[in-house]
Amino acid sequence: MIYDRIEFQAKPFEYKLHFTTRITLVRGDSATGKTYLYQLLEDVKQLDAYHNIKLFNYKSDDFHTSLWACRGKFIVIDNGDAILEEEDKKFINFEKTNEQRKQPGYIGRCQSSDSRESRYLLSGI
Repeated sequence: MIYDRIEFQAKPFEYKLHFTTRITLVRGDSATGKTYLYQLLEDVKQLDAYHNIKLFNYKSDDFHTSLWACRGKFIVIDNGDAILEEEDKKFINFEKTNEQRKQPGYIGRCQSSDSRESRYLLSGI
């Protein structure tokens, strides 16, 4: 994995994110901090220690092509439920270079009430 942990401070809080699998989903109702975490990571990626973080959201230009071009990056996708297409999910789950290198890592929102969708996204673990 690119990062098995990301630790930083945003006063008055200290954040310690630990990743034990290649894919991590951050889920929750609206206004519970998912996008806030994404915004914090926008600042954290400016630090030398975390320069391999690549962020995507609904505002990202050419998201699908850019996602497929990412190698050696810790990928963070905000609003993944809205922007991930079927081919993107297959790439995340089944792309051989992702499995062999144990990379990249993913954080995304999957707000679907259908638990089968969550299992599908995680099926490559």
